[in-house]
Amino acid sequence: MSDPVGKVSPVRVRPESDGHQTVFDVASPTTSEDLDHLKALDEQKKRREQEPLRFCRLVAEYPVRAFLLALSVHMLMVVISVILLVSGYDLLPVDFENLPLEVNDQPWRPRDLAWTHKNEIEGYYSRTPTASYRQNTYTRADIFLIYDGEGSNIFTKAKLQKIQSIENAITSVPKYKNSYCQLNVFKTACEKPLSIIRFFDGSFSMLSPVFNDPNFDNINAVTYEGTTNNFTAGFFRFFLGKSAEVKAGSAFSTVTRSRIPLGYPLEGYKSDKDYEQHIRDWTAADVKPILVDARDSTQEFDFSYMSQLLWIEDVLKMALQDVIFVVGSIFFIFALILFHTRSLWISGFAILSIVTSFIGTNLIYTVVIGFKYIGFFHVLTLFIVLGIGADDIFVFYDVWRNTAYDQYPSLAHRLSDAFRKSVFSMLFTSLTTAVAFFATAISPLLATRSFGVFSGLVVTLNYISVILYFPTVVVLYHVKFEHFQWPCIKFCKKHCKCFRCCESKNISEVESISTEPERKSSKFFKSNMIGSLQDNTASIGVVENGRGYMTEISINNPNLNKLDSEKTMSNGFDNETTNEQLGNSKNENGNVSNGHTNKAFENDINDKHEKPKSDKTLPDNAAKDEQVKRYNKKMKQKSSLVLFFRNKYSWFVTHKIFRWVILAVLLGVLVFFIVQASKLEPDNEGFKVLKDSHVYSIAAKHLQESFTISDEDSTITIYIVWGLLQNDMSGCHFSTPECKGEHRWDANFNPSTHAAQTAMNALCDRMLSFTKKEAEDFHIKSDYTTGKLQINCYMRNLDTFLQAESANTSVDWNINYDYNKALSFMTSRNTFYNTTGFDNNYKHFLEVPISYWLTNKYTFDYQSDFYLFNHLIGEQTGDYTQTLLTDNKTKYGNNIRYVAIQVNTTLKGQTLGYAKGIPIKDKWEEFVNAEMAKMPAEMANGFQVVEQMWHWLIISKMLADNAVWGIVIGVCLAFPILVLATGNLITGSLATFSMCCSTICVVGVVPLGGWKLGVLVSLNMSMVVGLAVDQVVHLAEGYTMSLHRDRQMRLRDMLDEMAVSIFFGALTTLGAAMFMFFAQLLFFLQFGIFMFSTIIFSLFFSMGLFVTLMGLVGPQGDTGNVLAMCRKLINYCKSKRKKSDS
Repeated sequence: MSDPVGKVSPVRVRPESDGHQTVFDVASPTTSEDLDHLKALDEQKKRREQEPLRFCRLVAEYPVRAFLLALSVHMLMVVISVILLVSGYDLLPVDFENLPLEVNDQPWRPRDLAWTHKNEIEGYYSRTPTASYRQNTYTRADIFLIYDGEGSNIFTKAKLQKIQSIENAITSVPKYKNSYCQLNVFKTACEKPLSIIRFFDGSFSMLSPVFNDPNFDNINAVTYEGTTNNFTAGFFRFFLGKSAEVKAGSAFSTVTRSRIPLGYPLEGYKSDKDYEQHIRDWTAADVKPILVDARDSTQEFDFSYMSQLLWIEDVLKMALQDVIFVVGSIFFIFALILFHTRSLWISGFAILSIVTSFIGTNLIYTVVIGFKYIGFFHVLTLFIVLGIGADDIFVFYDVWRNTAYDQYPSLAHRLSDAFRKSVFSMLFTSLTTAVAFFATAISPLLATRSFGVFSGLVVTLNYISVILYFPTVVVLYHVKFEHFQWPCIKFCKKHCKCFRCCESKNISEVESISTEPERKSSKFFKSNMIGSLQDNTASIGVVENGRGYMTEISINNPNLNKLDSEKTMSNGFDNETTNEQLGNSKNENGNVSNGHTNKAFENDINDKHEKPKSDKTLPDNAAKDEQVKRYNKKMKQKSSLVLFFRNKYSWFVTHKIFRWVILAVLLGVLVFFIVQASKLEPDNEGFKVLKDSHVYSIAAKHLQESFTISDEDSTITIYIVWGLLQNDMSGCHFSTPECKGEHRWDANFNPSTHAAQTAMNALCDRMLSFTKKEAEDFHIKSDYTTGKLQINCYMRNLDTFLQAESANTSVDWNINYDYNKALSFMTSRNTFYNTTGFDNNYKHFLEVPISYWLTNKYTFDYQSDFYLFNHLIGEQTGDYTQTLLTDNKTKYGNNIRYVAIQVNTTLKGQTLGYAKGIPIKDKWEEFVNAEMAKMPAEMANGFQVVEQMWHWLIISKMLADNAVWGIVIGVCLAFPILVLATGNLITGSLATFSMCCSTICVVGVVPLGGWKLGVLVSLNMSMVVGLAVDQVVHLAEGYTMSLHRDRQMRLRDMLDEMAVSIFFGALTTLGAAMFMFFAQLLFFLQFGIFMFSTIIFSLFFSMGLFVTLMGLVGPQGDTGNVLAMCRKLINYCKSKRKKSDS
């Protein structure tokens, strides 16, 4: 292959009369390129012979001790971890059940916590009667059954009979009736499943005789009665799909559903946590097999099911199963490292280095920094560090292996050379990756913050391990085990011909010759390559057909800088020529691409130009000539993949036609994915964990999308609250997601004043008189029978009750109470009240009529108002609290601690995304703030709150914003690091551009895969920049390290030094990611796809776009060099100062 770089004039070979040398007349201007090669070779030799690093000298002199010391440090981390675990220290604060995405610096979570835990106060008085076991239901434990006719009518006799059989099979499960079902109000039997079957089996026959059709012979009449009967209309909607049509003579719906309630609380389980765990275990063991069998055996319709607790149980099991894929990734990477290194020793300790980096990171993360949370993200970090760790190992090992093709004064010199070459390349790669991960640590969300810190730490620790521990592994292997062969290998070599034919050449054959100079067998290997440059000449060595010749260059350009006459070629001319055949390169700044030669003469000897005639060979005897051939043959064993990238691929990307084709193809790919990225939309479907094909996902989608909203559906409820202040979260540990903060109360709150009663009445009137348009804008739910807005305002119902009381007693007990009116109220009912302990300092006197109302005049025959408002009015015992005269368990004269208005909305939390939800939240916040401004001081601190949902919307928006800003910040931080790493503005800019192209394409994969910018996508996007930067940093470093000054040779040096390492490093990460394709959880699958896509596009643009651009416009000489630019600027300033002074 022709080398266009450093090509000399065709008329430059002429025999001299002494027959000992050939003189090359190099005409101007090509002589500058030739001299550049000679200077580069001279610099390479000086770099190899410079003083070894102390660390490398110690490792070379004491390889066993150095290895054992480094290994002991790694094992010490393991030992410390075991000791801490055994001692009971929470070294693994694992929580796979929750994803801590809390924001405490905004009001929504502190408000939510204040409302959720409002009754956890000293002296709290509960009006709620103590429920017997299993009398209540527990929403998270309920089992939903979905029956999908898949377009056909579900209301047929055969299908209804099948529905009935499925429900009967579940309710016949052992222990269901005796231990787990919800009991009816009489505690005599289990509540029947909430199902359309109830309208046929006689359960509602007291409402209409039509609801008694056990044989399903009158389906149309039953369904029509259910939709038109005032007592069942709103309830019956629960069983109808959105496309349902029910008429007098027909009934059609493609889907229906049932709900099986489970009892709460259970005897023997006091805490909700214990209850949930027990229910999970029982449903998984006894109920799920029936559900699975019904789904598999049902032919009449598609049957799916859903239970929140069963969902949690199965997700945790699937998560643990998916984590096992980490083991597969470890074995894959071990096999790939083994294939690349051909050494069990190196491969084994390389994996140990990666794994102990993870263990050491956990020590720093939990013990030193003090994080108290480890979740799914931290497990995924294993996949990241496996890929990144293997990449660093490949870089160091390939650089070390390439040094075998050069000669060094000692093993310490060789190790120092390899160390200098690789340490900075890995440093800047690790630095950019770690910085990109640490950038996500600025997020206030614990899940992303802890993931960023953990990932950044593990990348940093892995880098330290590779530069301090892995060299000891390689050197000890080189000294002690490199020539060791397993007995089976020896046997195969001896007895199997095919083994010998396919046997791979070992690099040690080259190392045995090239590492120590004392192994050179003749003066021929010691001769200087570059002689004196006096009289503009230089002696070089040339090889033809395995024979060495001395030649001399005649430098005819007097303007060129002369090389120092004492500078010598590395390893003698024979080393040059053999390396020339290998096509290796060397780099700048002590980072040497090993074994590069002056390619300016390769073309004229090997290609079109006339070859030098047979001059006197050196050495002259046949034995030494044979040594040259043998040495050349061994040097040719350098990896064919290295030669491919250096020679063929570099030719391809610099070809005057192919390079434009490459850029055109890459531009087309980039434009395509830019268009795809522009289609990225926010996700309105909330948090998804399972694949769409999973039975839980199918059922959940039906529950969210297939049914109309009924009275039985759980929708978002908004509370307007007074008396509470949002919790104080300042005392929470930064990594404790379960912290509730400190409860606070509004010291000015008092709903009993005349002004407070008047203002509350006005607000109730305002809300209950919303127009249809306002109700739609606020998404308020209406009663399906009466059409009234579902706003529970206690003042309105209390006033209605007191009006009735006034009518019965002919005394005005209507709203607008003061202390005297309250006292009169108690005095007139002296059967219940003792008023002797009261005086006008009792400020919460409105509590007296409120308690009387909610307890239904202390008959405790609770009516609907009790269930509507009991949880909206909280009381606390105080100085005036007394016991009711007729019941020593009932108290009155309490302080009112909080009151609230409840608004039922049409919003479903499962389908409400931040794009739609946040404007609704803001509209309610604006309305409430405006109303609070009208309130008196004692009611002015009210606020609106939604349990979890408003907080979740903010988190979703924050995750999406953090994903975008994380990428922007990562790129902005990567650019100066890349410029610093390369020392060149042009190289750093092109590398950053390549990284940006990779990132854009990965973002384009999201809409292409049918995903939206939701929680999982946002979390996964936080790692894109950290992974996308690796390959291009290595290449940029390789280009910078080249000692040549022209871009073509620098390009070849870059590919020679880094391409193979990048290739195998990418393979390891891709292999680790591919194991995630088999994961059951959508989270792991998306993570694998993101990781795979990031590496693919990074490899695609770094080896395609970046390499091509560097071959086209890469800096030559000092162009773009930051230091050179600074020097020029300083000199310019100095010259300007001198002129001004003069």
